Amino acid sequence: MSARPPLRYEVNVSRRGPIDAVVEAAPRSVIRGGPPPEFGGDDAHWSPEQLLVASAALCFWNTLEWFARRRQVFFTGFDCRAEGEVVRTGDGLAFSRVRLEVVATTSPDQEPALRELMEVAKKSCLVARSLACPVELAVTVMTDAPDGEQSRATG
Repeated sequence: MSARPPLRYEVNVSRRGPIDAVVEAAPRSVIRGGPPPEFGGDDAHWSPEQLLVASAALCFWNTLEWFARRRQVFFTGFDCRAEGEVVRTGDGLAFSRVRLEVVATTSPDQEPALRELMEVAKKSCLVARSLACPVELAVTVMTDAPDGEQSRATG
């Protein structure tokens, strides 16, 4: 059995000014980045800290979708609010945690399977597995009732 070659992802970061850079990975849209206001930047640019937190949230969603398609677990809504916490350590600043607050909508019969897949996705997410800090997951699953009403179950 042959070993799978490593996957490689390339980006280019180019300086545009003291607090302005662009992140490029053709053919994708350019991302304007720079330091956050706490480090002399502004709110007009994506900061590396925001991109790291966004990467964790997006990777979780991608991983959940991948498993859901393969196991035929259907959901109609997904929203993830993600927050990263940075603290000063003996070695300097570092993320102490990333928290993903997910609200998903599915049918009542799919709810248990969706909850199970969310745990699988958390454990399988490449970005979360690569971070030195813990990634916490808080889940709320809304179910569509036959009459169009929604019910909410957290856990």
